[in-house]
Amino acid sequence: VATRAASGKVLQALGPVVPELWGGSADLAGSNNTTIDKASSFLPKGNPLPEADPYGRTVHFGIREFSMAAEMNGIALHGNTRIYGGTFLVFSDYMRNAV
Repeated sequence: VATRAASGKVLQALGPVVPELWGGSADLAGSNNTTIDKASSFLPKGNPLPEADPYGRTVHFGIREFSMAAEMNGIALHGNTRIYGGTFLVFSDYMRNAV
């Protein structure tokens, strides 16, 4: 089993029972399985996208590995929540300074 497939299955199992779990990917969610099924997208109120929800659990970081890592650090430091992020190893060098 590919690691990304296995981690995607783990996220699907944890999602319904760990409500404080949220996160996403640097524009690779379809490839590395980093979305929780039936979870809305974390977007500001008033966003025209139909899945926009300020309480959403799927974060769309865009093609920004450094920003994704920095945001995840801040969220983890704040506490009371569990954050995850996914990318491919080849892109991890972009996030090195934030890690």
